[in-house]
Amino acid sequence: MSELMNITCYESPFGFWRLEANQTHLLSIKHSPENPDYQQSINPILVEAKKQLKAYFNRALHHFELPLHTANYPQYYQRVWKTVQNIPIGTMKSYSDIALELGDIKSVRAVGQANAKNPFPLIIPCHRVIGKNHEMTGYVYGNEMKKQLLAHEGAINLQFRLF
Repeated sequence: MSELMNITCYESPFGFWRLEANQTHLLSIKHSPENPDYQQSINPILVEAKKQLKAYFNRALHHFELPLHTANYPQYYQRVWKTVQNIPIGTMKSYSDIALELGDIKSVRAVGQANAKNPFPLIIPCHRVIGKNHEMTGYVYGNEMKKQLLAHEGAINLQFRLF
């Protein structure tokens, strides 16, 4: 018998975030530019996740504390994600930095692959991982969203030009 999954949506300044959870863990968070059409349900995990997302978008939360279901993912991905979770808000690290922290500078592509499979963007802040020369690369929801999130956190300053 499969465990009951609950789904809810959080509306942020950057669009909607669909959250899925069982009774004990957050299972995923996915961005949607539009309000997803589905039957919402709720449980204590989702209530807490929405509370923390609200605090994050209000700049009152710098590190999420939610039970994440990562057991079905490779150990290497889990190690990468743990390292990425430790990148402080308002800062960035390169894929090379992460690979070096994990003890193998040659694993840059593997770090990128783990970030690409991250089921918890924002919670595991893979938007804080950038290319070697401060290039905005590799964010599942696009480089513009990555820049917006980094600007929200104070890591970069977006300058708008009229001409």
